[in-house]
Amino acid sequence: MKDLEALSQKTGIPIVSFKEALSISLEPCLATTVDEAKKAYAHTSIGSEAKKAALAKWNELSMKEVNSATTVDEAKKAYNRAPGGSETEEAALRRMHDLF
Repeated sequence: MKDLEALSQKTGIPIVSFKEALSISLEPCLATTVDEAKKAYAHTSIGSEAKKAALAKWNELSMKEVNSATTVDEAKKAYNRAPGGSETEEAALRRMHDLF
């Protein structure tokens, strides 16, 4: 696993791409920020379990932003960072409306 981490760092290719190509079992998305989750989502194969896990994590972290928004600007930021067409995006829109 250390070899894949080193290769990922050296090439700039996300480790998840190597794991998918080599059919190595993937752990759940370990992102802790919306930006990390978006990046994980963007760098995984369409239809893969890793992509589904990254999207779920992205929604989870985005919803936390929505729920913690106390101003219209914070709600707008959460809206812009949420996955397009998601329930999280809709929740951010409702939050903006409620804060107006």
